[in-house]
Amino acid sequence: MDVPQIEMDKDMAQAAYEEYKAGFERFDDSEYERLATVYRHLAQGKRILDLKAAMTSAGLNEDGLPILAVARADARLVRLRTTRAGETLFWWDRGARKLRDGDAIEFPAGTFPGIPLWDMWNGKEWSRKPKAMVPIVPPQYRPKHDLGNYHIVWDPTWTFDAPTPPIDPILCKRIDNTFLFVVLAVWDLTDIERAVIMGTRG
Repeated sequence: MDVPQIEMDKDMAQAAYEEYKAGFERFDDSEYERLATVYRHLAQGKRILDLKAAMTSAGLNEDGLPILAVARADARLVRLRTTRAGETLFWWDRGARKLRDGDAIEFPAGTFPGIPLWDMWNGKEWSRKPKAMVPIVPPQYRPKHDLGNYHIVWDPTWTFDAPTPPIDPILCKRIDNTFLFVVLAVWDLTDIERAVIMGTRG
């Protein structure tokens, strides 16, 4: 899956990190703190994914559905809905009326120009919505900490019925409450992995 990612010379990133870290310590500015976090990861040679920009760049498929999806790494299915105001919501495992913190990521209006209104089906709200299967994280890429602290980005197969296993996910860690994510791993699911999750998550 070809998703644009941010990279930077390590020395330049380290200098920027030290500058923003000092600025945060001096002014207690939360934006300086977030920037210091981003530059620290870049200084370590990691890549950063601007998810909102990636979503907009990838756009919609021929059915009017996002070409990329995002979900928390411990989820099994992700669902999609849009609002009349133009926001797009990716949510997982629970009903959208009872979302808790961390159960969804909402993208503002304009992220997906031309996206249909996916919070209605046959003229009725809160009925069937597009869904997709979330990839499994193999042991070699699974973080030591709770999977619920991480997210997966992938090219989904949206459906209203039985979902199809995905192929090529990206495991990432969200930076605070921004649309920036640290890329931790990229891989392709094997045919065996896809067959197993078809039975357990389908």
